[in-house]
Amino acid sequence: MMNGLAAPSATCCLPRWASRSAPRPRPGMPAAPPKWMTSIDRTTPVVALGPGAALSGVNPKNLALSVTAAVAIASNGLSGGQQVASVVVFVLIGSLLG
Repeated sequence: MMNGLAAPSATCCLPRWASRSAPRPRPGMPAAPPKWMTSIDRTTPVVALGPGAALSGVNPKNLALSVTAAVAIASNGLSGGQQVASVVVFVLIGSLLG
């Protein structure tokens, strides 16, 4: 299977790789990081929370487990405090096992 994919991949990718427009650094000189990577140094934890939450929520396994837990907790007729405690336990277990 891998051999069947290697030839088409090489045919598509090698010309693009050979003609890339970004100049390579001279020997002994450090390569300049991309702009998006340098912006990470200036990112605050509050700003990083949004993409982090979005990327973890998009994961199908996490999404399925979270929806299942939410339905189980909401449908059991627990009081508000018990629901909060259940969510805290779910998050702690998920953090330790995830």
